[in-house]
Amino acid sequence: MKLRLKLTAFLFSIFFISITVTGQELQDELRLWFKQPASGWNEALPIGNGRLGAMVFGGVEQERLQLNEESVWTKGSTLEDKEDGYKAIPEIRELLFKGEYEKAEQMCKKELMSERLPSGTNTYQTLGNLNIQFEGVDNYSHYKRELQLDSALVKTTFNSNGTKHTRTVFSSAADEALVMLAKAGKPGQITCTLDLSRPGEGEKIKVTDGLITMKQHLSNGKGVKYETRLRVIPHGGKMEANGNSIQITEADKLELRLVAATDYRGENPSKKCTGYLETLQSKSYRQILNDHVGEYQQYFKRV
Repeated sequence: MKLRLKLTAFLFSIFFISITVTGQELQDELRLWFKQPASGWNEALPIGNGRLGAMVFGGVEQERLQLNEESVWTKGSTLEDKEDGYKAIPEIRELLFKGEYEKAEQMCKKELMSERLPSGTNTYQTLGNLNIQFEGVDNYSHYKRELQLDSALVKTTFNSNGTKHTRTVFSSAADEALVMLAKAGKPGQITCTLDLSRPGEGEKIKVTDGLITMKQHLSNGKGVKYETRLRVIPHGGKMEANGNSIQITEADKLELRLVAATDYRGENPSKKCTGYLETLQSKSYRQILNDHVGEYQQYFKRV
């Protein structure tokens, strides 16, 4: 009996040690990591909640989040494809199966795409960029940026002037917001300038009370109306507006909450953004992060 109990205890100990090792190995396998910032879009790390997302470049001095929202289109919900276009699809498929791609493309343009749109079809557009210019971190070491697949967040860490810096970015489906937290191991180490930008059509940008708003009616009034709002929340330090940007000086931490909406489905984007930010107002960063991870992992951990 004693031998059996000892053997059982030994097997249990081996089992739990195996679980611990396997768990750590699994955690490592669920992370994509790099030792340098992204040099281009294809090297940036993606985050998203199914509707609102970004490509995170992980720059030390110049951080860029290239933003996306699923309904930023050059035309509203009205489709202008040709009414009987579907009748040509079997022939187009047959051309593709034969490898006659150029003929298939020409037939698509002729039989499927609208003649009333310049490109023949509606096109998806970028939501723009969140740009952050940091100061005092030009001399850095021990750089690492990673995409944590098990918690759907991007984390960038590095040391600068004897201080460890950590920047975490995620897009929450629970709160319909993109969130970033930049913090340093010592107080007063975060100084930066933030702005929103978008290529193209002369976006209307306004800065008031720690809030940057950017909006536009795409395609000279023929596309969707969109609005993006960035709430800037410094912990310590000083914040002031500077034209279309916000300047943060010697903060201990910096929290950013970005929301966006369009009228693609007939909703008022300004009203939607107001609602998103009001919901977030009563929640701490830790609450937002916990709700994001909890919502995400209920799907991720099913697999």
